[in-house]
Amino acid sequence: KKERKKKKTHELPDKEFKITVLIHCFVYSRKRDYENYLATLLIGDNLIRRIAISSRAFNVELSQICDLVKDSHLAQLRFQFWLDSINQIYSNNSHVVKWNHPVVYEIHQVHIKTKNC
Repeated sequence: KKERKKKKTHELPDKEFKITVLIHCFVYSRKRDYENYLATLLIGDNLIRRIAISSRAFNVELSQICDLVKDSHLAQLRFQFWLDSINQIYSNNSHVVKWNHPVVYEIHQVHIKTKNC
């Protein structure tokens, strides 16, 4: 019998995961913000398109909170989640960001790629 190696939780996601996250952002933006999704497709540069689509997905996430959550306390918790996630991405310790949401992961990846631009 071959023993399976357990993947450590702190390892970086594989390429398939990264592609799935990017597709999630595109599909989510297409479903919830179609006009801006179409405009994003016209962007020629891949990195700038990726920045735009992650920003669009983030915007959709924030705008959906008040529509989906009727309890103001739960809405505050969701907004706090996004505030904490963005603060963590743009802090000096951005290498330890928790990948607990596909949009958070994509914004983090865009931040890493554009950090030295």
